[in-house]
Amino acid sequence: MIIVSYTRIIARSAFQLLTTEKQKEGKIQKFIFVFLIKIIYYNSSNIIMASKKSRVSMNNNVFSNNLMPSLRSATPVINKYSTIVGFSIVLHIFTLIINMFILNWLNKIKACKCTNIPERKFLPEWFSFLIIWLIIYLGVFIAYSANPAEYPTIITVLAMIIGFINLVMIIRLFIYIRRLRDINCDCGLSQEENIIYYYLIIAFAFIAFSLLMAIIGTLFAVTT
Repeated sequence: MIIVSYTRIIARSAFQLLTTEKQKEGKIQKFIFVFLIKIIYYNSSNIIMASKKSRVSMNNNVFSNNLMPSLRSATPVINKYSTIVGFSIVLHIFTLIINMFILNWLNKIKACKCTNIPERKFLPEWFSFLIIWLIIYLGVFIAYSANPAEYPTIITVLAMIIGFINLVMIIRLFIYIRRLRDINCDCGLSQEENIIYYYLIIAFAFIAFSLLMAIIGTLFAVTT
């Protein structure tokens, strides 16, 4: 019968899924397997009694009752009132304040002649742009209920590009401060300079630690 042949084809597909893709374990593969088994069960139990119309209706019920809830359950749910989201917002605001502090310091020392060296080039312009970007990104973060998966593609791409450029500019700022210290250029703002200098050291340490943990996590995932 056509139904028996259909059932055998589905069973064969389920067997191939388990034997050829064991390495691809995850929610999607488990869901497909469960979905195929349920189709086999419903078709087998209705071979004699069900008509063609009832079989179509049954398949639609299987799709609506099993496929859609499974897809909804696979979608990650983010609690926008969680501690992690609150900490992310506080950290974002802190980063914004630090960058405003750096820009203010750069504008203050501009009047001092010894600060006009090549290493200063593009630093004030970049941190002015970065402050605007951080405000926009914070608005997007709140607007999309702290769910980066729903961000527009252009925002995600820009965040990656700006993040890389910002790392380069932070290194450039560190070199600039070191250069000012080498030439003994004080300009009466050594306290602000020290705050920025040690903040950059802490930032570099945090970045290095994050990269190290990412590498260890990648190696551990590969070995397991």
